[in-house]
Amino acid sequence: MFSKFSRLFISAAALTVLMSVSPASAMPASDFIPPATDAAVGFRGDRGVRSFEEQCYSGNGSKCYALGYFAYEEQKFGTAGYFFEKACSMESGQGCWVLGVLYSEGLKGVERQDTAQAKDLFEKSCNLGNGSGCYDLGLFYYTGNTETEQDYGQAKDLFEKSCRLRDGNGCHVAGTIYYKGKGVDQDLRQAKYYYGKSCRLGDDAGCAMLNRLNDLDGGEES
Repeated sequence: MFSKFSRLFISAAALTVLMSVSPASAMPASDFIPPATDAAVGFRGDRGVRSFEEQCYSGNGSKCYALGYFAYEEQKFGTAGYFFEKACSMESGQGCWVLGVLYSEGLKGVERQDTAQAKDLFEKSCNLGNGSGCYDLGLFYYTGNTETEQDYGQAKDLFEKSCRLRDGNGCHVAGTIYYKGKGVDQDLRQAKYYYGKSCRLGDDAGCAMLNRLNDLDGGEES
């Protein structure tokens, strides 16, 4: 059985702008590993590969993603990019998100860095219910760049949506926005709410921030 992972890295520039404690899962972009998927169960030997390929070409996006995942793991990056793109075309939110990460950072598997393409893929991923896609799209709006005007309100909404979709990083950054009062009135109760959700999703840094805020108001938990 393969476990599901949340966002595996966050850019140092974004962290600096957010002025946040780094999520426990943070790692350099160059070390990015696509998340495993339960759809990969049963991938064994040539017969398993053929079965997955048949299902992928028959319209099963999750199997296309699994083929991309294994190709990336084997450092067959061109093949991985092909299957992630195919997965995304079949409405796999996870496939769109991983492809967006590759374009955003110019990683192996895509021809070049393309932030406009990355933004479109994150938006599609988010609309398909992928929390990591919402989170990364939120970073675009929070930091601002050549593709996106800085918009704290839009960023906040995306981080909160990411959190509702059980992405711990989205919860953490939403908490930081309310804690720092970035684009909203400072609201420590809301900050505690989102740090608490982040903590429950396995973010040690979120737990630390929740404990810090509880200490400030005498230990009352939200």
